[in-house]
Amino acid sequence: MKRSRSAKPITTNETPETNTPGGVIALERGLRILNAFDQRTGVLTLAGLALRTGLNKSTILRLMVSLENMGFIDRDQDGLYRIGAQAWRVGMLFNSDMHLERVLPPVINELSAKIDESVSFWIPVMTSPPSRLCVFRAEPQRSVRVHTFVGSQFPLDAGGSTARMMKAFVDPRSGEGDRLRAERVATTWAERDPELCGASSPVFGIDGKFVGVLSISAPIARRNRKWLETMRPVVLAAAEDITYKLGRDSVRSR
Repeated sequence: MKRSRSAKPITTNETPETNTPGGVIALERGLRILNAFDQRTGVLTLAGLALRTGLNKSTILRLMVSLENMGFIDRDQDGLYRIGAQAWRVGMLFNSDMHLERVLPPVINELSAKIDESVSFWIPVMTSPPSRLCVFRAEPQRSVRVHTFVGSQFPLDAGGSTARMMKAFVDPRSGEGDRLRAERVATTWAERDPELCGASSPVFGIDGKFVGVLSISAPIARRNRKWLETMRPVVLAAAEDITYKLGRDSVRSR
């Protein structure tokens, strides 16, 4: 009588799932696929998606059936994937609800032209751990500038003036939260990136609800700490201007 061989454990190259209470694994995997795309990489192959998401190709193909059927992912004749129109529609609903698309561009463009440096607006993304997402950006007419794209996402723990200010409002355990919430300006020098400095202020919507962070960034090779200090009232004034306009537009739309 032959002895039965012990079954070998099934191995997988997939990234371990986060054990989120009440979460749906299939849904989280689908959102990981959508999060794999960004401003720099708008088109991905199946192999590229597997590399960026940590999911097996077979898993991705199964999820793609639903994402394509719902219009969140498009696939061309060459088998390349890109974000679909439904994802754009949902993103526009967020902007429309917050009035960001009408209020932010004029203020950000004017501020960037005034200081001749990069200006960005970031919103919190309550992932685990929390992160920040760039939704608007204005660049100076310079060859050397800070290169960040709309759609860029960084964890709050990575540091920088934007992360520090945002953490003060989304994480009550933040050690410097009380001070930053009172001052409403954060500056950092060569913190997240050894070649950059930045100044950031919070923006609020109707009823004083925290919306996001307005940030100025510049190469430290071109600026000095004195210049960074002069940016504190500048970024604060611009953020307060946006706050006023968001609240005013929200009241008008009621």
